[in-house]
Amino acid sequence: NGGNIAVVDGGTNQIVRFYNTTTGAQGTQLGVNGGYANNPDVTNTKFFFDDYRGNKNSFIAYAPDGSFWLGDPGNYRELHFDASKNYVEYIMSLGSSYSTCVDPNNISRVFCNYLEFAVDYSQPLSGSTGWKLAKNWGYNYTNNVNLAKLLNVVTLSNGRTYGANSAPGAGYQ
Repeated sequence: NGGNIAVVDGGTNQIVRFYNTTTGAQGTQLGVNGGYANNPDVTNTKFFFDDYRGNKNSFIAYAPDGSFWLGDPGNYRELHFDASKNYVEYIMSLGSSYSTCVDPNNISRVFCNYLEFAVDYSQPLSGSTGWKLAKNWGYNYTNNVNLAKLLNVVTLSNGRTYGANSAPGAGYQ
């Protein structure tokens, strides 16, 4: 778009690279190199193209105004960026889940599979207020079991949080 082509670079990079279609030179890039390899904190410019389930269904779809949508399958979301590559909004759909839990000692922490949401109960809980995707703990999980999940997550009085991994033979992640 606009003389550029965008390429999703998954694997260890987890970024989008933009190349000039005339010269072939790489221009800007979007994302955090390495994605979630070293830090589970979710941002709107950090992607998870190759997730623990083996999903590699990312996409880039341009609109006539130069803005584009980017598929981020490891976070179950599609992000919208303007023509200057600035974040605009996202949509998210988890589909069915075999695991959700709430930390009983910190109810603002809600977990679904390996995703952690921050919930603000003082706001109306809707699709765009009251909760946000905060962390993705699934990056280093390599067992390709679709039913794997975090169980019994709890923050203890020492301030540390513990949980169990349901995958057979996975142990604590």
